[in-house]
Amino acid sequence: MKKNSLICKLSVFVTILSLMLSVVYVSDHKLALAVEGTWDDVTDDSGVIYRCITDTTSADYGKAVLAGVSDENRQKLTTYDIKSKVSFDKKEYTVTEIGTSTSDAFRDCTALASITIPDTVKIIDAGAFRNCTALKSIVVPDSVEEIGEQAFLGCTALSSVTLSNKVKEIKGLTFSDCANLESVTFPSTLKTIGERAFQNCPKLSKVELKDGVTTIASGAFEPPLSTEKGTGIKEITIPKSVTSIAEDAFGLSHKMTMYGYKDSYAQSYADSHDDITFVLLDGDGTSHGKVYSNAYFSITVPEKYLDKVMISATDGVGAGFGISSKLCYDESEGQMGCLCWLGAYTDDSYKEMPNYEILKKSGGQIFTREDPTDIQTEGLSDAAKAEYQELLTSGLIADLIDSMQITPPPKATSIKSIKALKRKRVRVSLKKISGVDGYEIAYSTQKSFKNYIAAGTSSAKETISHRIKGKKKYYFRARTYVFDKDDNVFYSKWSAVKKVKTKK
Repeated sequence: MKKNSLICKLSVFVTILSLMLSVVYVSDHKLALAVEGTWDDVTDDSGVIYRCITDTTSADYGKAVLAGVSDENRQKLTTYDIKSKVSFDKKEYTVTEIGTSTSDAFRDCTALASITIPDTVKIIDAGAFRNCTALKSIVVPDSVEEIGEQAFLGCTALSSVTLSNKVKEIKGLTFSDCANLESVTFPSTLKTIGERAFQNCPKLSKVELKDGVTTIASGAFEPPLSTEKGTGIKEITIPKSVTSIAEDAFGLSHKMTMYGYKDSYAQSYADSHDDITFVLLDGDGTSHGKVYSNAYFSITVPEKYLDKVMISATDGVGAGFGISSKLCYDESEGQMGCLCWLGAYTDDSYKEMPNYEILKKSGGQIFTREDPTDIQTEGLSDAAKAEYQELLTSGLIADLIDSMQITPPPKATSIKSIKALKRKRVRVSLKKISGVDGYEIAYSTQKSFKNYIAAGTSSAKETISHRIKGKKKYYFRARTYVFDKDDNVFYSKWSAVKKVKTKK
């Protein structure tokens, strides 16, 4: 009985072992070959190994995967055309995949300078061409639907890449450490650029993404930390479809120009990064210029002037932008070369500006311009004077005026009620306004408000006591305010005035 029991246990063990050995190839993606089955290897004259799925019961029967290169040929292979079909035992097998989850494909083939991929291939597995340091260019055919992580990592000679029109994601580290990569043709099917996908690619200076991309992940285009100044992305076009860009997608601090569309995620991202210059594109993708904006209005400097114009911003009641010749501005340290000044006012202080001219008026905002003939350029270089005159006669000022987009000021509040309290206090209740950062309440014993005290509050209800005297008539008015991204404050119109007589 004991002997039979032992035989039974051994039989079960052998059966389990047999099943384990039959699962000879497992891949972790949806186009996996031979999840269960057997294969046979075919090695060609170049030492490249193809794995043919010969198990007739497998759903992948008749397919083949390029598994790798023999050890004796790995460092000798210089150029290779991947086969679309290979033969084994008088049957042809279609090559649909480069690399497997358990093989190296062309990894560390350091002499491989040229490769051709046939249009039968659907998958390039993770690390398939990793450290192919002589590979100069790659064209991924449109048959390829998936490229694995680190597929071309460390291909230091790689200079140009054309991606398949079926690829939806460039996964993490796919082209990382490609020191000479200069050109990448991105497909319209692309949705995601994964973490560190193009990290440490110092010569990749210009990128144009097509509509459809939604996500640019952490470190996707991060330049090397220790490279010469100016390396890495200098210009990138971001389509309207992008809804997520990681804070460190381009490195922690990296000067660049970002092309995008008005009110897009790209514009919002650029506005929150001082080292990124945002250039507005028209609806058809034509570059329109860089947008400068505050809480009152925006202007667009046409791209053709960007290298010659210096924009200086002011805040406060007369928030606006000074437009100067860059050479004049630099040589005079900001004192000379101003072509015009465009500003917004919510009071009458614009009348104190010399040579003011009302250009537009909307919602109580006044835009003014200085007379450029009043600006002197004496003492500056001939090049600076020439640039000033060129800009003065170029139509720049008219272009800027035409580009003005007026932003309505914060919505005004009103005083709902005002009540005198004991102990020289006044209770003020305002109409609550959504979307503002706070309220300013001004009060004075003079109806003209020539001299007044102002109190800021985040609440629509406030009790005022500072410097209030008993049994006196006070006039009150209020306005809302908002802060821009640089913490400059912008106000609404004042409310109607209300008066109250205080108590002891």
